[in-house]
Amino acid sequence: MWKQTIIAAYLGATVTIPSSVQACSVVRGYRVPTTLQLVEGSDAIVLAKVKAGALHSEFGFRQASLTPVALLKGDRLPEQISCEYCAISRSRWKAVASNPRDLQEPNPDVFSGGCNRQVFDKGMLVVAFLKKEGDTYVVNAPPFSRALEDVPSSDALWVKAIKIYVKIVALPGVKRRQAMEAEQARLAARKNDPDATLLARELDRALHENP
Repeated sequence: MWKQTIIAAYLGATVTIPSSVQACSVVRGYRVPTTLQLVEGSDAIVLAKVKAGALHSEFGFRQASLTPVALLKGDRLPEQISCEYCAISRSRWKAVASNPRDLQEPNPDVFSGGCNRQVFDKGMLVVAFLKKEGDTYVVNAPPFSRALEDVPSSDALWVKAIKIYVKIVALPGVKRRQAMEAEQARLAARKNDPDATLLARELDRALHENP
């Protein structure tokens, strides 16, 4: 069973992040959400910096706290996100950085037993997807999803992809496919831009995943 106990203050509200210290399982037929579905299903998306938090009294690891630095989707930026079972990398748990040129596969840590990423290096920039529950925000992290990928900078490839999808999901459903097709064609035409090439491939995949 997943444990959801993490709480962080946010201007009188609360930001909560669900995590696990046990192996998780999924129901038969579960499908990992596409990036478009993950963006659409999130009430807010933030770029956050990993900082070292308190020492976990029960398990002995240094907690990783996430400090939002930029809002990619939503109406306001949370001040802090704390994650009780998200750990700072150490000898027993080593963080594995996300591949900055991969827009499809999740960080390998999601396959380590908890279905969500849990180990980070201090100073990492992470794109975190959030969902609002009453006055609180929880991390929207379906099992094995790209919900907590780290990026090398605020203009990294993954951030660019998320910004494109945020614009697309803001459109009425009937116009989304047209917008995706137009953006895919525009990016594909930029032959000398390696980021544009990968983004065009991502949108082409999304068009097939979301008919």
